[in-house]
Order: sequence, then structure tokens, then C-alpha cells
Amino acid sequence: MKELEELINISRYYGERKEYVVAGGGNTSYKSNDKLWVKASGYALAAITEDGFSVLDRQKLGLISERDYSPDPVEREQQVKVDTEAALITKDKRPSVEALLHNLISYRFVVHLHPDPVNGVLCSNNVEKYIAPLFGKDAIYIPFIDPGYVLFKEIELRLRRLKDASGSDPKVIVLQNHGIFVSADTIDEVKTIYDRIMGKISNYINEAIPLESFSVNPVASAFVPAIRAIVSTDEVKTLNVMNSALIDYFIKDTGSFSKICRPFTPDINVYCKSEYIFIDRWDTPQQIIEQFREKYAECLSEKGFQPKIVLVRGFGLIVIGDNAAQAEIIADVFGSQLAVAWYAESFGGQHFLSDESIEKIDSWEVENYRRKVLVKDSVGRVRNKIVVVTGAAMGFGEGIARIMKENGANVILADINEQAGRETVTSLNTISNSSRAVFVKTDVTSPESVKALIFKSVCKFGGLDVFISNAGILRAGGLDDMTPEIFEQ
Repeated sequence: MKELEELINISRYYGERKEYVVAGGGNTSYKSNDKLWVKASGYALAAITEDGFSVLDRQKLGLISERDYSPDPVEREQQVKVDTEAALITKDKRPSVEALLHNLISYRFVVHLHPDPVNGVLCSNNVEKYIAPLFGKDAIYIPFIDPGYVLFKEIELRLRRLKDASGSDPKVIVLQNHGIFVSADTIDEVKTIYDRIMGKISNYINEAIPLESFSVNPVASAFVPAIRAIVSTDEVKTLNVMNSALIDYFIKDTGSFSKICRPFTPDINVYCKSEYIFIDRWDTPQQIIEQFREKYAECLSEKGFQPKIVLVRGFGLIVIGDNAAQAEIIADVFGSQLAVAWYAESFGGQHFLSDESIEKIDSWEVENYRRKVLVKDSVGRVRNKIVVVTGAAMGFGEGIARIMKENGANVILADINEQAGRETVTSLNTISNSSRAVFVKTDVTSPESVKALIFKSVCKFGGLDVFISNAGILRAGGLDDMTPEIFEQ
């Protein structure tokens, strides 16, 4: 079907553009008179195929707005979930949480995204001032409402009023602290509208966002593995350490951190949680460890969850994931938090989610389901262990690394052969689980090279659990013939 191919194309078009999506998120749809194709929950836009779309009966979806549901929010969302699933034609694919909104809009194609520049406006203190200049005089602006049925009913009401007044639906709907819906009958018009909006916003940005990556301070090796040990009391965790000009800008002091200290959007709240640890005063690595231990225990006690984000002045960002795949997603989502904060500076400063909204989102089953299905967890005897294998580019070392990856380990392939090493890593990462493999060019005869290898293990995964010394060469002869030079080889 031509329209489904167009839907796949526009989904991938935006999914491949990091400035438009966060963690592969957002959702897209196409509707005929009787069916709705909408991105299924847990599928990334960039690589989506026909299998990534739920198909729903539009008549059955339409009945949902006519029904009376419980006033209790949790019970109401469960009732709506049951009725939405009853409209599913593809029973094995849970539809996007915004499926009702997609069905509501009259245009054939709907593309809902969370671009950082757009959310810089929508998560700012002066958002209402900029709606008409940036999104158009006909755009509908919805002040923040918790995701779910209540948001759907508010948009339904606003659309009905506008249609009664003008005879048509708006092509742009923007939601405070959430994102944007752009709709049209052709994918070309959707692209034109997005291009126009993004172009207008860029003209209002006071200063270009800094893109430079910074090296992580090597002293991180003295405290990051200890943090991993503290958070791994129940299950082994995976950490990711990084730094950049943007990260550094927001961790210079408590005033800078206050601009990013709470989540801006439901997505950020779901993946990064609502409490971030900031360590700004320290003299030694041991002080960082002790401060983290205290603040971590406080978060567990008062909030009831494990924090995902740690920021250390002078070092950067530490992400805590249940596995490597989740850590990557959290890092991506928190990168959006930082970018939104930067852009919001141009529109009156940052406006966070309220405590009440954060509490509701934390307990919302739909969002937590999406977080779970996006990552396929690993199984195996070395699940989430960090394993270095030297001489792993090919041969026996490659076989060891492959078995480790298949059994859930995060594997660092160390080898002098860079081309073969990178090819092997690419092959290992086709193994479908939540662990990751990385290559580090290493000369095992060089202490500095080995030191750099271990530091990479700390930054990428949080430490080191297993070191398999496979690299070496065979020299015939006895120990009496061994010289220091040969031994070093």
C-alpha cells in the first residue's frame, strides 16, 4: 500500500535525525476511513518497518470518547487501555499511548515528535508569548495536562471548538512540557511545516548550542567503579561516563545545576527519573564516593527509587543503567534534558514538570511499559559483567569474546589490529541483547596502552570484572633462552 510506504518513509526520515527525536521516540500514523496505522509502543522510528505499526479499528476507537470512565486516574487509564486493546486488529502490538489523539485528528498523516528546539520553547517560562510567532496563528496550544485520557478529552474539546468556528482542524498542536503534533494529508506538507517551525525557532536562539565533546578526567577511575559497586547490591549495573561543553555548562555550580535539576517532559521523567545527584564540592575521589553514598541512600529512602543520573563538577555525567542498552537510552534522553534547558534560556528560562505530574507519571503503567519493551534484556552466566579480552580481533580471542557477548557480558575487545577489531565488534553487536561490545586498539606490550584500555572500560561500562589475557605470540625454546625483550613481546 502506497500510503503505508509513505508512513514508513517519513517515520524513518525523522527517526534518523537526532534533532527531532529522543531515544527513537515520538510516533507517527496514517488513517484510512476505517483503519488507523500508528507506531506500536517500543519501536524506534529510525528503523521501523510495517511490523512496527499497530492497526486499529477507527469505529471502535471512536466509541471510547463517548464512554464514561472512573474518576480515579489509575482505574480510568486501565479502563481506557482495555477499550483501546479491544480496537486492535494486530493483537500482538500495543499501540502508542497517543493512538486516541492520532485517530481524533482528521488529516491522513500525523507526526508527533519531541525536537529539542521545540521543547526549548514549550518548556520555557514565556511559552505562550511565542506560540503564534513560531507555530502559527492557527496552532492549538495546550497547557500541560498529564498524558492519557484527560489530555485526549481536552484536545477533543479544543478541536471541536475550532472546527465549529473555522470548519477545519489545525495542522499544528503543541503541548506544554511535552511535544508537537504536525498533521497534513501528504507527507511533503508535514515536512514543510516542520521545516518552517524549526527555521523560525532557530532565528530566536540567542546562542548556538555547544557541541564539543570533552575528555573525561582520568581520576574518574578512582571513584566510578566504587559508585558501580554501591548501586549493584541487588543486580549488577552498567555505568556510562561522559563529558562535553554542554554538560560542563550546567555543572559549574549549584546555580547552573538548578536549571536542569528536574525533568522537563514525561519522557525524561520516565527514563531518567526525577531525582539527580549533583556533587559539586570535593577535594579527593574518596570524598566523591562518600557524598554519593550519602545522597544515594537519601534518594532510596525518600523517593523509593534508584537514581539514574549523577553529575560531578569537573568530571561530567555518570549514567546508571540496568544494562548497557538502557544506559545508552538514558544518556540520550538526558542529553535532551540539557539541550532543552539550553534552548529555554532564549525564551524566558526553564519550566519543569510539577511535583504532582512527576508523581503521576512515575506510577503510570503505560509509560513504564514503554521503558521496559524498548530494551531487550540479556540472559546468561555473565549478564552485565564487564569483560576485557585481549587479542580478540580474530581467532581464539574472537571466539571467547563472542561467547561472553552471547551470555550477556559487556565486552571490550583489545587488539592491535584495528580493522579486524572493528569488524568483529560490528558482528558481535548484531547479537540481540542488552549488552554491548566495543573495540579499543591496544598494544599489550605498552603499559600506557593497557592503562588507556582499562580507563575506556571504566568510562564505557563502569569498571572491570574479568580480564582475559589472550594476546601473545609463541616463541619456541626453554626458559633459559628467554630474554627480557622476548618476554615483553
